Amino acid sequence: MRSKIVLVLLLSLTVFFNVGCWDVQEINRRVSTNAVFFDVDSTGKIKMGTVFSVPGTLLPPVIGTQQQFQKRNYIITAEDTSITDAWSKLQAKSERDIYFGQLRAIVLTEKAARGDINNLLDFIGRIPYVPPNTTLLVTKDDPKELLDMKNESNNIPGNYVDLFFQTNSKKTMAIPIDLWRVLAQMDNKTSDPHIPMIKASEGSYDISGTALFSNNHFVGKLDLEETKTLALIKGSSTGYLTVPLENGDYVAFKDVNSKNDITLELDNNGKVTFGIKTKVSGAIVETNPRKMEITEEDKKVIVSHAEAEIHKRISDLFVKLQSLNSDTVGLGEKFRVKYPGEWQKNNWRQIYPNCQINLETSFIVRRTGLFR
Repeated sequence: MRSKIVLVLLLSLTVFFNVGCWDVQEINRRVSTNAVFFDVDSTGKIKMGTVFSVPGTLLPPVIGTQQQFQKRNYIITAEDTSITDAWSKLQAKSERDIYFGQLRAIVLTEKAARGDINNLLDFIGRIPYVPPNTTLLVTKDDPKELLDMKNESNNIPGNYVDLFFQTNSKKTMAIPIDLWRVLAQMDNKTSDPHIPMIKASEGSYDISGTALFSNNHFVGKLDLEETKTLALIKGSSTGYLTVPLENGDYVAFKDVNSKNDITLELDNNGKVTFGIKTKVSGAIVETNPRKMEITEEDKKVIVSHAEAEIHKRISDLFVKLQSLNSDTVGLGEKFRVKYPGEWQKNNWRQIYPNCQINLETSFIVRRTGLFR
């Protein structure tokens, strides 16, 4: 009986030691950010900014009605010589604890991206609750003005930007990339990130190309046509392709898709050769001069020009990527898997610019019907 009484007393005492979680954060002490940006000034100071929703405007806008509010967001910024100190100042400006669980977009300026982006992204990735699928973007514009701009639907900037780049119709011109994927690429060192670029245009946003990286540093950019070619190589293209013919004539395709087969060989002299076979298909939607009927002979001519055009675009792209030492396609991963011993002994950064690239392209016209 006495032992039971002692047991009950011990169990009762545990209540005083289990009164709550040590890291609990009351929801009314939080303020959610939906976008974060980083910039670097001329002195090297890091500027960090966060975008917040204006209380009372969280309901989505109703189509066809006039909103009762002019802006649905506000921005606070801070800067210092280190990202940690900049973050401390930023948090000190907020009356509540900044919560990153609803973060939708991370924007880097070109100046910030020219430094080691691993420092910035590793810092933000270590903050609790940051979604690993947060969209990454690079801009040449002032990021504060870019994100503070009232978009066409007066939506919260982070949500709007994320939805803007996730739309299927834009995936050929802007290949979306998430925070976790960039962090994985930087950790594995078998490929380099490529991040969509955004700019202000007509009071809204526009795609300006793709930022290229080498060893975690911004080294150059692709324009929209080059980005389409990169999408072909990576097999993520679902867009349009225009092929020049002769005498200013052309043919345009929609629903363009591609499949790639990449092989490689290492000879006795240490020379690495990649063989890339790209199979592309598409449906004709426009021709100039306009033809109501495309013959088999026309089709052969079109296929021949399409294969030549795709071959040239891919070849020119690899020349540019290798000159920048940017392994955006991920050939390093192919090399590591097939020749792990050589990967350990050699520096891929020295091998990649001198790799031989042998291309083989083929094109299939799926449909020749034209829009009425």
